[in-house]
Amino acid sequence: MKKKQVLGILLSAATLLAACGSNQTADNGRGNYTQEEEDPTPTQEEKPEVTPTEEASAVTEETPTPTEAEPEVEKSLFAIWEYTGYMDEAVEYELQDEFIDKDYDGDGIADKVYREWDKDAQTAKYTIEFGNGSKLVAPLFWETGFPHIQSADLTGNGFNEILVSVSYDTSTDPMSFGEMAMFSLDENSGVYEEIKLPLSDAADGSAGKGLDILYKPPVENTVSISVKQNDFKYDAELEASYLNGYWKSDLTNKDYNETRVVFDAVMSEKAVHCSVQPFFKYGDVIEFDLVYNGKDFEIKDMKYIPMQ
Repeated sequence: MKKKQVLGILLSAATLLAACGSNQTADNGRGNYTQEEEDPTPTQEEKPEVTPTEEASAVTEETPTPTEAEPEVEKSLFAIWEYTGYMDEAVEYELQDEFIDKDYDGDGIADKVYREWDKDAQTAKYTIEFGNGSKLVAPLFWETGFPHIQSADLTGNGFNEILVSVSYDTSTDPMSFGEMAMFSLDENSGVYEEIKLPLSDAADGSAGKGLDILYKPPVENTVSISVKQNDFKYDAELEASYLNGYWKSDLTNKDYNETRVVFDAVMSEKAVHCSVQPFFKYGDVIEFDLVYNGKDFEIKDMKYIPMQ
């Protein structure tokens, strides 16, 4: 057969195929097509089109029925007051997350904190159970306090100091109350022992520690104060309404001494930043750092911040 005849046959066949293809029309972009001729039986590779109703039915049959969701636990600060148990398991306590997966001594093993409530004494005892098997028992705190545990290597000896403190956020004057104790590891015994800090014990017998402050009698609206621990002095200008309402009348004409406790202690890599409220229910603050000097901890960078 001649090449021209073969070429003519091939062109005729191509024309016929194009005419058949023109009968296929695409739908609105979903990939389905309609043809004038009957569709061939689908092969294993080609799956038949499923209608939306059939598809929904199939999903319903194959999808397992979801289990009923567990009710959300209502959390509260007050849930800790009568609690005995591990702090990371106190699911009703609002600050539970502070105690989950913590490594206080820095050995790479998770530590746990156990709280023991004494109803009769109205106290709480906190014990840190280290992952290596040793323990640290903090002093007794009042039951209504909220515990906080921080750690850092303040002495630079490769072992973390551990600060256990309690705040009283729900008090009518939360800046007037607080308790704290700091511990350092004895490298010989492997036991954490409490550090003697350059602060005075609280007068109420609690585990609070603070500054001894001398108050001079008011002159008009000004009260001169001095801190015994480092002879820090400041003249505080107070509102007349405060002096009339809170200043003790029998102390108007003489000096007055009081120990004001640390209500907030924040540990950094180099120091513990402490805050003391010198005047009951007033809002002004004395701030200072506890810094290790190679032998002991000492007070540094004390300043007075008036009420804003």
